[in-house]
Amino acid sequence: MEKLGVCDYFTLQQAGVLINHLIRLNEIGSTIDEETRELSANILHLVSLPKLINVLCQPMSPMAFVPLCKTATEIALKNQALGHAPYLSSYHLNPTEYPSPQVLFVHLLISSLMPYKTKEFGINSLWLLYALHPFNSLHPVIHFKLGQVWTREIPDMIHILEKHTKEDLIQKEWEKRLLLGDALVE
Repeated sequence: MEKLGVCDYFTLQQAGVLINHLIRLNEIGSTIDEETRELSANILHLVSLPKLINVLCQPMSPMAFVPLCKTATEIALKNQALGHAPYLSSYHLNPTEYPSPQVLFVHLLISSLMPYKTKEFGINSLWLLYALHPFNSLHPVIHFKLGQVWTREIPDMIHILEKHTKEDLIQKEWEKRLLLGDALVE
């Protein structure tokens, strides 16, 4: 599988079956041994970020969401470190093939509603959201106010989740902050 990824097999339409298999191997709670899980996670790094984002935004097992978010975040940060434009800077031009920045933003925010689902659901959603922010882009792809939320509020929300646990986070306040906060409704 790794050799296929190195040869750009994952860019082909028929690669979906293999990508779905790799995702199933990475699901939390799968009975696969740790070595196989780690190998499949490394192979997932060979899948393009747009394909991972596309799979991430499709309805699927929530047990695959956290590993996919982690992988996509690592790829996005690696791309940024190499000076590549973020995911949103060009893929918004293909709205029928890839999720728009607005759809992705809403999807990841809603995924953060229950932040401790499978332990790390919310924090991984927010880290991915933050890693994908489009402000290094040459093309504006989101409204200015949404962009401000993206850069200012997301780090604050990550910090909140890092310092709380499922037991001491007040869910109603979290939901208000996440969905109804002043920055989101201005």
